[in-house]
Amino acid sequence: MTEPTGESEHPDTTYALVVGLYAGVVGGPAAVLAVSPWLRGAGALYVALLVAVTGLATAVGWAAARAPGLGVRLGGRTAVWLFAIAPFAWAAGVAGAAAVGVEVPSVAVVFAMLATAGGGLLGFAVVAMSHTRYADWTTRDAVELAAWEARWPKRWRQAAIAVVLVSFVAGAGGVGAEALFGVADAGTAYLLALFAVPLASLTTAPRTLRATDAGLVVERPHQRRFRPWSAFSGYDATADALVLRSAAWWRVDVRCDRGDVGDVEAATAALDDALGSARQ
Repeated sequence: MTEPTGESEHPDTTYALVVGLYAGVVGGPAAVLAVSPWLRGAGALYVALLVAVTGLATAVGWAAARAPGLGVRLGGRTAVWLFAIAPFAWAAGVAGAAAVGVEVPSVAVVFAMLATAGGGLLGFAVVAMSHTRYADWTTRDAVELAAWEARWPKRWRQAAIAVVLVSFVAGAGGVGAEALFGVADAGTAYLLALFAVPLASLTTAPRTLRATDAGLVVERPHQRRFRPWSAFSGYDATADALVLRSAAWWRVDVRCDRGDVGDVEAATAALDDALGSARQ
């Protein structure tokens, strides 16, 4: 299969808008902090933030709209996850500065919360949209071998929900500890939810898996993810799960609740054919 370039794809206005907003939310506060010593009052900071976010979002969005196939190219690369990870550098920077005794301006703390929370959510959106565009491009001529609906196995779903509950309790406790007892930076514990909520969504939300001659497509509401068969080393069909083993140790296995799979025999037959062909 040829490496997708997306050169034939028309400019994607929606994708460009989200990328622009992401750049504005993550980078705009940094621009305002750079000039904050010359600004006086909360009003001036607020206006400067609006100008910086709008200007950066417009410039980056305009450039992205004139790069046909940008989402396709990014969606095929692991580095696309940097969009979701990079905003957390704000929170890490503020927390690290406070830990070593550097006095952090209150406006920097507010900006860090804005950039981390807003940028994190927009970053996950960019990742999801990139994966969807890459999957659509790669499977445009693919032949479907089998399809089935399946959530993650039950114990994984229960563990994800437990993590979410713990994160919200920790976040609420941290905010309370900072507000009531003055525990420095305890309120940043709310950031745990930014990791926990997507985790729970991935493991508990319904999804459709499609085995095609090109690879496996995992469909969730508003998102599609493609993985070629060469990315898997095989599969296991146990009493409670159907697991596609990733060839790379750092990639997550694709796990399905066997009780959700309507026709296990059809699914495993398609996997036998696809994985066998990929190794010939």
